[in-house]
Amino acid sequence: MTERPGRRGPDERKARLDKFLARAGLTLKGPLFEARSMSAEGWQLKIRYQIVPGTNYAEAVGIDLGVPELSDDVLAANAARCRVFFAVKEDNYLPSVVQVLRESVGSDRRVELARLKERVGVCVRDGVLIGAHMYSGRLEADNGLGKGQLLGNDQIAMDFIYGHLLHEDRDAAARLKNVSTDETMRHAVITKLHDLMQAAYWTRYEILRAAADDELDFQLAEQPDD
Repeated sequence: MTERPGRRGPDERKARLDKFLARAGLTLKGPLFEARSMSAEGWQLKIRYQIVPGTNYAEAVGIDLGVPELSDDVLAANAARCRVFFAVKEDNYLPSVVQVLRESVGSDRRVELARLKERVGVCVRDGVLIGAHMYSGRLEADNGLGKGQLLGNDQIAMDFIYGHLLHEDRDAAARLKNVSTDETMRHAVITKLHDLMQAAYWTRYEILRAAADDELDFQLAEQPDD
């Protein structure tokens, strides 16, 4: 493969992908990653009911958000491991890893990898987790984003990570006071970190597939058995 001026050389690209594979091997395991299978779509929310005393009727008493009960220690450990995938300055920043992979393959495979780039781009951008699919907060209050604005679970996840799990960001912690329940906060962290883990999984898969098909212009380090 001909090197283009200003692009990374093969030694640098190899080092970046080897480093990512080592980190992915460490991160893609354990109860959070295993909380939902790769083939499952979404999380199974269930309404909890109980019988009204003295009747044959049931009433809704709450919602099970469908995520496992994980301790702060487990969440903090996973957030710390995943941080290298969404922090821009990290060598393992996922969008840049995908770019390095695309620079390392032929034109046909590069076109195929546009789908991977899109998949990663819907869950991490500019150093933060993105893509809200659940909202919480108080419409009558200024939730830190502006009066009448609800907090998306992507914002909640980032606030919980930096305002509680990894750091003590006061602004992030203040926004968390507007979130309806502790369960909602944990749901946000688990779902968004799991989205990121799945994107990392498929990035790892595509790197190893390109290597197996002899598409890379260098040899990856030998990978340990799964």
